[in-house]
Amino acid sequence: MTTIDEFYKVGPGPSSSHTIGPMRITYDFYQRCTKLPADQLAKATALKVHLFGSLSATGLGHGTERASLAGIVGKEPATVDPLFLDGLRDKPDQVFPVKLGDKAFDVSLKDVVYDSPKGDFPHPNTMTCKLMAGDTVLLEQEYYSVGGGFIEWKGYEPPKKGQPKYPYATMKELLAHAEANKLSVAQIAMANEVAVSGKSEAEINAFLDKIATAMVNIVKSGLAMPVGTLPGPIKLKTKAGEVYKRAQDDTFAGQRGVGTVSAYALAGSEENARGHLVVTAPTGGSAGVIPALVYALGEGGRKLPQEKIRQGLLAGAAIGYLCKHNATLAGAEGGCQAEIG
Repeated sequence: MTTIDEFYKVGPGPSSSHTIGPMRITYDFYQRCTKLPADQLAKATALKVHLFGSLSATGLGHGTERASLAGIVGKEPATVDPLFLDGLRDKPDQVFPVKLGDKAFDVSLKDVVYDSPKGDFPHPNTMTCKLMAGDTVLLEQEYYSVGGGFIEWKGYEPPKKGQPKYPYATMKELLAHAEANKLSVAQIAMANEVAVSGKSEAEINAFLDKIATAMVNIVKSGLAMPVGTLPGPIKLKTKAGEVYKRAQDDTFAGQRGVGTVSAYALAGSEENARGHLVVTAPTGGSAGVIPALVYALGEGGRKLPQEKIRQGLLAGAAIGYLCKHNATLAGAEGGCQAEIG
C-alpha cells in the first residue's frame, strides 16, 4: 500500500514524472556508484544518462536534462535550490565536478542524452544510467519514472511494509470499511498508515503539518511573484496575481470565493511551471489543486483548525491510492486528466 510520504513529495517542477522522478533516479544511481569497490571507482571517467520514450519526446520542455544532471552531482529533489536549475537553463555550458571515492571527473548537460522517443519500452518514461571507464561500462541500471515522482527499476521489488488494518482495492470496499466501523475516510487512512508504515500518529501528523506548510508557502510565493512570462517556448503570461486582485473586487461572494481559490491554484501551478519547489499532490502537473484548497480552508480563507487540514490530506491520499493502483498517475500514460482528476 502506498504511504503518504510517497504521495506527498517535495521537489522541483514542472513535472513529477519528468523532473522529480528523473532527479530521484539519477541521485539513486549516484548513490549506487559511491558504494562500488575503490578499484572500480578508480577507473571511472564519466556518467551518462539516456532518456527514452516520453522523457525523450517532451523532456526538453520539462527541463528533464537539468533535473537529471542535478541528481548526478548529488542533489536531492526536496532540498535542491531552484536557482541551481535556473542556472543550468540560463548557462547550459556549465561543468560540474563529481567525486566518487578518490576519483573525480567532470559532468555537464552533454552527458544527458535525448535518445529514441519511440520503441518497445517497459514504461513510457524509461531511462538508463551508466558509469563509464572509457568505453567500458562499470555499472548500468535501467529505470522507470512511473508518475507522481515514483521510480522503479529493472528487477524492482516493492519494499516490504506492514499490512493495512482496513485493506481496500476499490471505493466500494473503502466505503464499506467506513460504514461498518463508523469511521471517516481520513480515520481509515490514518489507521492504515500507522499499520503499514510503523509510524505513530504523532509522527504522521508532523509530516502532514510539514507538507501543509510547504503547500501554503508555495501558494504565497506564487501570489507574490510579479506579472511576467513563464519559462518555455509558449511565452505564457502569469496571471495568478491578477486573478486574485479581480476576485477581491467582485461584489458577489460566491464568485469572489471561486475566483480566490482559482487564483491560489494558479499560483501553485505557476510555481510548478517556473521549476520551483512544489508538492506532488499527487503529481507536479496537479501541484496547484490541493495546495489551493489547503490555503483556502486554512489561513487564506476559512481558518479551519489544523486537524481538519490533516484529515483532508489523509482523505486525499486514500483517493490517490485508488487512482494509482487501479489506473495511473502518469500523464504519459493517462494524459493530464490522470493527474488533475
